[in-house]
Amino acid sequence: MYEIYIRLKTMNKIFSHCTSSSLEVIGFLIGNVKKCGNCENCTRQRNEYQGTSQRCPDYHTNYTEIVDSFPAKSISTHTSVHFHPDAMKEIGGILSSSQYQNNFLIGWYHSHPGFGLFMSGIDVDTQMNYFRQPYNVACVVDPVNDEQIFYKLDLDTHQFHSVPYCVW
Repeated sequence: MYEIYIRLKTMNKIFSHCTSSSLEVIGFLIGNVKKCGNCENCTRQRNEYQGTSQRCPDYHTNYTEIVDSFPAKSISTHTSVHFHPDAMKEIGGILSSSQYQNNFLIGWYHSHPGFGLFMSGIDVDTQMNYFRQPYNVACVVDPVNDEQIFYKLDLDTHQFHSVPYCVW
């Protein structure tokens, strides 16, 4: 099981935004948190072991599902990007639409064009200021090298760690 599942159309949307500018870009990730119980392992085991106590090892483990992304209004340079002060208001309006009634702000993405995949000091500050829940994720994209990675923040140590993800 992966900690993050992201739709292919959403990953493509993020890459499209990240390749649209030579400056760093930033955006929001929309989704929800789910519990394992309907994954392939659980379904197979329900069929194979019906009536027994065997379960998928990930049964009831939380995972993050990312269903959409939105570019954010930003203050950008070639080497840094920040959310514009109006960005949170804009995403609040999007999330209040009926299309996203079962989803919420799950994290953010940003680009490091040609600089590789890492969380800079500014990135750490952004995560600490806006995305402090255990399910919140940060996606870093290097569109020049065609790479991406997802990070989560360990709230106890304030350290970031990359997390396994699946594009579906």
